[in-house]
Amino acid sequence: MAGVARGLSFPGQTHLLELGQQKDSRKQAHDATRSRYRPFRLDDKAMVWVHTTRDGFSSRDKLAQLFVLLARGTPAETVEAVRSFWPGDITRIYSDDLAAEIALSRELAELSAVPLLVSADLESSRMNLPLGTSVLNPLGLAAVDDLEATTAIFTLMAREAVAVGFNWNFTSVIDLNIAWRSAIVGTRSYGSDIDKVERHALV
Repeated sequence: MAGVARGLSFPGQTHLLELGQQKDSRKQAHDATRSRYRPFRLDDKAMVWVHTTRDGFSSRDKLAQLFVLLARGTPAETVEAVRSFWPGDITRIYSDDLAAEIALSRELAELSAVPLLVSADLESSRMNLPLGTSVLNPLGLAAVDDLEATTAIFTLMAREAVAVGFNWNFTSVIDLNIAWRSAIVGTRSYGSDIDKVERHALV
């Protein structure tokens, strides 16, 4: 029956197939156009590399690229996890051993055909690199309410993160600290004033 069912046709089937093909073509054109702008900015040569690399992946490898692994272990454990799974990204919980972490970043960069995304929650204060400069948390920056100070602090954090090996970050935090009894947001937020949160998050 399955073989017979595949051979059946119905009125408008050809038209639907054509619409599907047109939709796929439009999506590919849209993706190609979007990739030429921020944050990708890919030229023709880079786009060729993207398509060639993607087409060389197995279905399993393509699926693994969608995963983000939380890497809390030693550098050696992190390397082994990446080698065994080949994720698209890891979120690294860094130690205070600067030399070891930089060496890990360099080793991870050489492991895969696709550059590994290395991410973290860098929100300043206690949510920062343990080996980075100690800076004020977002709620403290909101109290100061000086956009130049916020810009300077997050620029410093970004430079330190790049030096260690980060290339993806999840800040600025734009949570509103409205449910004040909850400790989840707390000092990670610029507060409950929407205008102030927006000003500082967009610097």
